[in-house]
Amino acid sequence: MASDEGATSGKSPREGRGDPGLNALVSRLQQELSLKQRQLKEEIARNTRAKAQVELVNAIALAGEAVRQLLAAEARGDDLESPEPQSAVDALERQLHALKHAFDRGGNPAAGGAASTSTGTSASASADASAGACPSSSGGTAPSFGGGSDLSEAYSSTAPPAPGAPSRRPIGGPQRLTAGTMLRAMLALRHAERSRGEFIESWRGTVQELAMGMHRGGGRATQRFEELLHAGGVRFCAMFLFDDFALDLMVTDLETQRVCDASAAHWDRVAAGMQLSSDQVVMYGVFDRWWTATTETLQRKRRELAAAALAAPQDLEAQEAAASGLERVNSTYLVAAVSAFVVGTVALLRPEQVAECWVCSWPRLPLMTAILRALTKVNAL
Repeated sequence: MASDEGATSGKSPREGRGDPGLNALVSRLQQELSLKQRQLKEEIARNTRAKAQVELVNAIALAGEAVRQLLAAEARGDDLESPEPQSAVDALERQLHALKHAFDRGGNPAAGGAASTSTGTSASASADASAGACPSSSGGTAPSFGGGSDLSEAYSSTAPPAPGAPSRRPIGGPQRLTAGTMLRAMLALRHAERSRGEFIESWRGTVQELAMGMHRGGGRATQRFEELLHAGGVRFCAMFLFDDFALDLMVTDLETQRVCDASAAHWDRVAAGMQLSSDQVVMYGVFDRWWTATTETLQRKRRELAAAALAAPQDLEAQEAAASGLERVNSTYLVAAVSAFVVGTVALLRPEQVAECWVCSWPRLPLMTAILRALTKVNAL
């Protein structure tokens, strides 16, 4: 009976069992194809990260140019929306949009396009895994909402992707806050009267309301949340640029008024509370290297100018040149710091991450050098 079936089927016994040589060839080709597909994905991921890093450096440079153009227009008494500063702000806004979407423009090659829209509106995503509460230096507990809160659900635009793979979602950034509105509001405060004590109380109120807002949800709560971040960011940048007490406050415990450095453990808690996504970890590695190189260059210029002044103590022209040089260096530092703050707030971090940073930093102001160093340590950059 078996031989009759073989005869009627038209297949040889060899064909029925399959050709071992052919099967081995197919298996090898499938393995090679799988390897090539993995290599292609890895290469696409590397290219995406490289392009994103270029977008970040360009964004910081354009932010600096926008700040300089707005400062110059304000000094001349020009409208801050006149063509020259407006052109710089527009270029910055375009670049920040490109930066926010640096990881989602590639899309899924198999699907033939981008995986998400690029309208500039943050996409909603599932929240990160909860890391618990962030203890404040004053002994209380600042609530953490890196995962699990309504705000995190409403604002998350970068749920952690698989390790080593770009998420193809916007890196961060708020839904309503723009760099242009933030920078113009900052300039509007240039001539406003404010004291050291007034700033401290204002910042304390902002941090307290953000801490309470961390556990609220819904459209009204999230809108108010961004309004607080906008107002706090504007005041912080204006203080840093225009107030002579700024550098003193950066190393002051705002509860005790004692001037001292915060511990490394304090900044480690801040960095851990921010809960960077894998995309953000990549970007903050670049951010840290840029900031370190910038500050080291400026510090070297300060030393050179100081040495030149000491070498010719009786030379009035040399002293004036050193003084004007130091003023330029300090101005460059302030513009770089504000530019970095704006880029981080508007494009790299989600609103709840910014709030987590500010709340966990209390009773300190968020010190960028210390936070970048801690992010590098916590995320093993």
